[in-house]
Amino acid sequence: MKKIKEFIFFVILLSLFINSLGYSKIIKFDENFNLNVPSNYSSLKFTDQIEGIDIQEMEKYGMQAYFLGDKKLINAFEYYLIHNEFNDYFTNIQKKLESKARNSNSNQIMKYFLRILKKENIQSITVAVKSDKFLDELEEFGFNISDLNEFNQLSDEELKSFNKEIKSFISDYVLSLGAISYKIKSFKLSKDKSNDFFSFLKASSLYAINDDYTFKTTDEGFATFKNNSLYLIYRLCFVDCNNYNNFKKMVRPISSLSKSINKDNFIKSNNFINQLKQLNELYKSGVLTKEEFEKAKKRILN
Repeated sequence: MKKIKEFIFFVILLSLFINSLGYSKIIKFDENFNLNVPSNYSSLKFTDQIEGIDIQEMEKYGMQAYFLGDKKLINAFEYYLIHNEFNDYFTNIQKKLESKARNSNSNQIMKYFLRILKKENIQSITVAVKSDKFLDELEEFGFNISDLNEFNQLSDEELKSFNKEIKSFISDYVLSLGAISYKIKSFKLSKDKSNDFFSFLKASSLYAINDDYTFKTTDEGFATFKNNSLYLIYRLCFVDCNNYNNFKKMVRPISSLSKSINKDNFIKSNNFINQLKQLNELYKSGVLTKEEFEKAKKRILN
């Protein structure tokens, strides 16, 4: 029953979230990294215990990343990382699937497994990532802040045209990454009230777990660049996936962030304004000649 075990482990990685429940609490990772989630959610931070995770590379770009989900699923995942075996919760599911496999084909087993997930309200997995050194990463690929500023200057019509071009590009495009086939169904780039860019996308993925089992997901993604930090939230859903509005509600604490004010720059700005005001008063009162006024103003402006 090795393939059944492979299949269940795959779903542990894909099923840390329950999205049919109402949203009722904020999970706070740091001051500006919060998500709106159900009350029974907990989080699991990416560590070097997870195969393929390069913590040093994440630290290089100021990245923090998390799985979020129902507590029993988080516990199952942590247990597997430590003991390299399923806990009682997923062992029971494994036994049910092994029993079903004796008289069923792979398609029947898949349908049975999805019914179990639906009964348990296990719908999807979401990964949340924040990078505080995103610009450093961009510069390695030849981009810089001025390239991002070009987007800030786009008009609504230019944005509309840009989205139209993207839609045309992705309409028939399927990305194959080994055992994964990935198709973007929709993508839209927009501006929020703070004039920061954000994007939403919907996609579908097909995972070939082994020779017998494939797994389909409906994906949703959100990305934004705010206050010099990049935020990426990505959810893969495989049961009852008509909850897109709930996904938007999940990311609302990030999408509604206002621009932060750098305290040092704010003080410098105020000092700059005050100096110009005082200089102008000295000139008007006759203490400074016009030539002295222009020279002093030039020093301040420079």
